[in-house]
Amino acid sequence: MGTTQTAQFANGCTVATGCISKCIAVYDADQLETDLCNASLLGQYGDDLQAEVRPIVGQRARIVRGPLKELELTGPITEVKSQRRLTIMVKFLQQDTSISIDEADIELLQGTSPTISE
Repeated sequence: MGTTQTAQFANGCTVATGCISKCIAVYDADQLETDLCNASLLGQYGDDLQAEVRPIVGQRARIVRGPLKELELTGPITEVKSQRRLTIMVKFLQQDTSISIDEADIELLQGTSPTISE
């Protein structure tokens, strides 16, 4: 039988779950408190919290922000460099060109899945 874990914060914000799924180290208690209260407020106003979709190598993307957006460049992601930087391969000047770009400047194309090159 599981126990309900409840946290009551000084500002009156209460967060409760039906069980413990994972213990995490808390390095900034104030930030955690703020994040939990904000998540609770989002839920009260009907906003849906969803997991962030992360780009993966092989998935196709389109450049939608920045100086290259007007060129309508699309291509497969060839490398995920860090949390927010990646490389995509596009056709530019009649040849394949690798572009290092911020993740916020692309749109992942729906219905595309990574393909394995032979």
